[in-house]
Amino acid sequence: MNGQCKRLLRILALTLLIIAGVILLSACADGAEELDQSLAEALARAGFTGTVQSSLESRLGRPLNSALVDLGRLVFFDNILGLHNDNAWAGCHSPANGFGDTQSIAIGTDNNGLVGPDRTGPRNQRRAPMTVNTGFYPRIMLNSRFASIAHNAFDLSEGVRVPFGVGGTTVWSPDSACIYGSCFDPVKMTNLLTVQGHIPPTELVEMGGFSAENPGDVDARFYHPPHLVSSGVIADTVPGPIPGPNGSPPDSTDMGYSMRQKVLDRFNANPTYIAKFAAIYPEAAGGNVTFAMIGAALAEFQLSNSFANAPLDQFARGDHQAMSTEQKRGALLFFEKADCIACHAVAGESNEMFSDFDNHVAGIPQIAPKGFSLITGGNPLNPDDFPGNFFFAGLQQDEDYGLEELTNDPVDRYRFRTSPLRNLVLQETFFHNGAFTRLEDALHYHMDTLRMAPTYNPMTAGLDADLTVRRGPSDPVLQRLDPRLVALGNHQLNEQEFADLLTFLSDGLLDPGALPANLCRLIPTSVPSGVKVLTFQGCP
Repeated sequence: MNGQCKRLLRILALTLLIIAGVILLSACADGAEELDQSLAEALARAGFTGTVQSSLESRLGRPLNSALVDLGRLVFFDNILGLHNDNAWAGCHSPANGFGDTQSIAIGTDNNGLVGPDRTGPRNQRRAPMTVNTGFYPRIMLNSRFASIAHNAFDLSEGVRVPFGVGGTTVWSPDSACIYGSCFDPVKMTNLLTVQGHIPPTELVEMGGFSAENPGDVDARFYHPPHLVSSGVIADTVPGPIPGPNGSPPDSTDMGYSMRQKVLDRFNANPTYIAKFAAIYPEAAGGNVTFAMIGAALAEFQLSNSFANAPLDQFARGDHQAMSTEQKRGALLFFEKADCIACHAVAGESNEMFSDFDNHVAGIPQIAPKGFSLITGGNPLNPDDFPGNFFFAGLQQDEDYGLEELTNDPVDRYRFRTSPLRNLVLQETFFHNGAFTRLEDALHYHMDTLRMAPTYNPMTAGLDADLTVRRGPSDPVLQRLDPRLVALGNHQLNEQEFADLLTFLSDGLLDPGALPANLCRLIPTSVPSGVKVLTFQGCP
């Protein structure tokens, strides 16, 4: 073959290669366009617009108050809310985790001053959820303990259902001056977070504490007798009757009211806080800070931490380059084949938060901590007699009945609120009790609960050692498993599909504003109480 023929063959081969490349690129472009169109249509059918974050101020009916936001930030990080100065709101809501928990089951009072993987102390009942985006939630907490009766976080006209006493709920409503000693101020309490802010300081296991080394931190109005959780001594914490203000029952025994009064005593003895509150609420001058003001400040700060501008939102608004191909395929699986939106809804009162805000039995393994406080009549030498500072349900005190503890209806046993999914990857643990520490493992379990439940092992799931010794029964939970989750086990995803779905949940729903690089900047160097700010691991 002469040189001219060889050159012609090379030209022909190159031409064919170019033509093949053009055809391939055209096919890829057509495939990408088809994927974009399919996802856009799926989002439209689901009612997803990607505009929820921009609706915040219109729903509030006003712009955020920057002074109130900053005041709420100081209160959020200040141990002044914890009666024994050892825990702040931020103690269970770390800026390194989207203002979420660093533990599988929260550690509140009597802690070691760290917020992160090395935090120690007696545990609560459940994981503390993220506060980012909670301003849009019509129901707050993992068993919907706080709920707008109107199913709208920005409409309290019909009242708010709140927890009351050891079990059950009551309703705070604007047309009542006070309910059980806690006053509803309709001027300042205009969204669900403003009401929810009244409760954590009254929870003994979260911030209130059971006693303190310093007798001055013990108030005879609600401690009888005082004791330390870690001492292993059981005490009766029922408060003595105290008079309540504004028409509340004179023989009120609401421990929450008396605890809030103790916290208010602190705020109203602090000139810096008085001045800051009075600059926003003139009636606070002279030491007249109210808990409605504190709740409003905490709410405003949390509202300012609304981060719902993820790649999926940008795609829905028309920027189809905002998502990777893997994220798009995963999103399409989420909205279509896997039918995740059956529970992780986006339309209507779901506010594009990926939750129907209803309660379901998800078949989560039951775990309870090896604890600090001795059960009544227990043997101090027997570790099984130390269930912790929270008494779990069930014959062996190793179960969490979920919604039932509020409704007192056995039908609601093991039901928990559908978890919102935005910024999910920032969570340290997953499900109501943090039964999994890796999102991939949690997703595998959720997609095939009945098959995987019998082999669940808290040690291989990555839980701390004190959460691996007390396991509640699984059969009663699985017998009540939501039918939609039973059906989900039939949606067998191949390896690539699972990886795509995981990528969507990890990256497609993440707003960079919720990353530690942004939120850790909010930690104050000091707070008005003068108490040392907690140390946040994962933050510089």
